Amino acid sequence: MEWNPDPRIATVAEKLYGAIDHLELYVGLQAEGTQPVAKGTSFCPGHTISYATLVDAIALIRGDRLFTADFTPHNLTAWGFADCARSPENPGFGSMLGRLFLRTLPDEFSENSAYAWFPLMTPKAIDEVLTELGQKEKYDLVRPRIARGAHEFKGYGEVSGILRNKEKFRHPFLPRVVKVIRGPGFFLSTDTPERGEREQRQVFKALADTPEKVDAITKFFYENSKALIAKESYRFVDGKRSGLDIVRDVFRVVPIQWVATQVVSETSRMMSKADQKLLFLRRPESRSGSPWMTPKIPSLRQSSSTS
Repeated sequence: MEWNPDPRIATVAEKLYGAIDHLELYVGLQAEGTQPVAKGTSFCPGHTISYATLVDAIALIRGDRLFTADFTPHNLTAWGFADCARSPENPGFGSMLGRLFLRTLPDEFSENSAYAWFPLMTPKAIDEVLTELGQKEKYDLVRPRIARGAHEFKGYGEVSGILRNKEKFRHPFLPRVVKVIRGPGFFLSTDTPERGEREQRQVFKALADTPEKVDAITKFFYENSKALIAKESYRFVDGKRSGLDIVRDVFRVVPIQWVATQVVSETSRMMSKADQKLLFLRRPESRSGSPWMTPKIPSLRQSSSTS
């Protein structure tokens, strides 16, 4: 009766196995009495499975170095450390599964989808619990839809036609990005093509207001793209063709190189020494031999020592 309070199951098991010590593991786990189901609960196994799950989780936390000494902003950056932290204010009351679903399947779930934030609960249970909590109106209870398939375009004419037709082809991430990026200047998040083109011209004018600057930028992108294509290309087995992930190895890299070597260096050159001290910290004992270091990121060890 301690293994299963239901007398029918306990009696049958006793007749089949004779003693509790003779009970097979798999049968015992499946037929063991479970915890009572309550509203808001989605994981109600038996005592043995619960105990094994908790022991395994505690062992992982205590034995995995990534969750102990190295789990600090110093190693993960301040953004990475905050991104891994549990947030009780999110729609899932601290759940991490909802964040995982929204990042992996952003087109299938809305940002407040109850199916994403409470994936281990049935729709009926979700409705009852949220109604009881008085928060039903904050969630989208519509069943997730299947994302539309991607269309493949191979010709240059098709791609250029899409880029020119800004009325029909809009950025798919516009509804999400406007909640994060607001104000003039962010032409990718504007609601009208006219405003976007106007702000885009303003940005271009600030970066290259003379023909000489335009030529310099063009030359930089051409030469660095050509160098990366030659460096990152690889030969196929037949030896006649070459392959390259041009988005990963070229398109993502060249703009970063340009900003780091041209924009940032030019801005730093024009800044006064007082302003530069706000961006860099002096460290004579630098191992690299350079007296400058990047802006300091607060670490967990530093926080504990100051407190």
